[in-house]
Amino acid sequence: MAEDGQEKLCQAIINNNYALVRFLIEVKECSPIGPSKLGTPVNVACAHGRIRILNYLLDLIAHNSLNINQVDLEHTSCLHLVCLSMEKLWLIPRLLEHGADPNVTDRQGRSPLMICAARGLTLGVKILTKPADTNLQLEDDQGQTALEIARKAGHPETAQVLDEQIKKAEFQEREIPTEPAKFNEQSIKDLPTLSASLSMMDIDSKIAEELECPVCLEDMHPPVLIFSCSNAHLFCGRCNILELKTCPKCREDFSQYPPNRNRLAERWAHKLFS
Repeated sequence: MAEDGQEKLCQAIINNNYALVRFLIEVKECSPIGPSKLGTPVNVACAHGRIRILNYLLDLIAHNSLNINQVDLEHTSCLHLVCLSMEKLWLIPRLLEHGADPNVTDRQGRSPLMICAARGLTLGVKILTKPADTNLQLEDDQGQTALEIARKAGHPETAQVLDEQIKKAEFQEREIPTEPAKFNEQSIKDLPTLSASLSMMDIDSKIAEELECPVCLEDMHPPVLIFSCSNAHLFCGRCNILELKTCPKCREDFSQYPPNRNRLAERWAHKLFS
């Protein structure tokens, strides 16, 4: 009976019946993560683009500390699923924010990063290599890393991005000392200057992260216009021309709260990138 309930829940998601989804979960106590023959509720919502239902499920998962990495009967996680096509890659940051594991593996031992590498989805690779805990050297059941998979599949651009990220990670681990080590190398009289310098570097680094458009993943260099939602999430003017319906970060509905040009962010971009 429980399995029938999970199938009804997934069918309601496919039919985009938000009220029935809530009824089945809140009254009939169907699981927001439990698998059925149709998949897990989160996977089905992602596959069919049911964003309102997906947001509801993600909120439930976060509130109840449930496992967003629950795989379906084919051992596919929600991150694996959205990495199957370019059209769904924009969901990756949303899932990562809610605890999706970038290192979860499928039946072949492949991570979401490997799926993007195999399909030549360079944008997906760029998004998935941002989290610090993404294992770039993870191997599948055939002993292949994401970089090796991209090369074997004939995707040179994707392979180049992976190679650059691996070298960057290796450089940071090998060459950049920890802050205490830096302080130990300075005389006492240099500490105030070094401390102030590090603070400014830290500030600039955080601003630079904010000035990367979450849609196209390009830095918002002048003279690119910068727009933001009412929650101050930034995105570039190039992507604003695409007539985004929701904020790429918080999913705020632009039909109710249209984005505005953010001139303060543009001034920071001019300061940082000029």
